[in-house]
Formats: sequence, structure tokens, C-alpha cells
Amino acid sequence: MAVSLEDKILSATEARQQFFRVLEEVRGGQTVTIHQPKREDVTLVPRAFLAQLLKEMEELTMQLESAELAQDAEAMAAIRRSEADIQSGRTVDLSDVKRILKRRRRGNGHR
Repeated sequence: MAVSLEDKILSATEARQQFFRVLEEVRGGQTVTIHQPKREDVTLVPRAFLAQLLKEMEELTMQLESAELAQDAEAMAAIRRSEADIQSGRTVDLSDVKRILKRRRRGNGHR
């Protein structure tokens, strides 16, 4: 969704008086900032814009974490060992893991 990043700035009174028109403008891609003296401004944006922004932020966070992981030699070595285990068939079925954990809990006095 194309969004105008040039805010339309209204006072709280103006926003209240023009509420339905403001909603339509925001739905159309216009950001609207509501200003009240001595209070923090509030900006209205379309929901789709916010969802896209959050998605992009999550993707950037994942890229950053991947880059940081790639710099960790010990972690990369563990990943390579894990990949080799998978290639060699040294894996454990999830149902086996559940059974092992259940036995361990019973052994520690848990039910």
C-alpha cells in the first residue's frame, strides 16, 4: 500500500470534528498526526501499512540475527555437525524424544 509520509497535522479538536473524513483519508493512504499541546502526538496510518512495516522489521531482525550467527564460529561448527548428523541419519524421532522425556520426569519424581 502506498502511504504518504507527509503527515497531515490536525489538532485533537479538528480531528474530532472531521473524524469520518480523517478515517477515509487514512484508508486512502494519508497519514494523519493528531497534536495536543503538552501531550505526545499520535499518528494514524492504514492497518495494511503497519502490517507491512512490522513484517519488514521482522525480516530485517532475522537477517541481522543470521549475520550475527554467521560470525559465531562455535555456533557455525555446531550447525555443521548437526547437518552432518542429519545427512548420516543420526536423528531421533519426535515420539522417541517424548518417551525419553516422560521417563526422565518419572525418574525425577514427576508424574
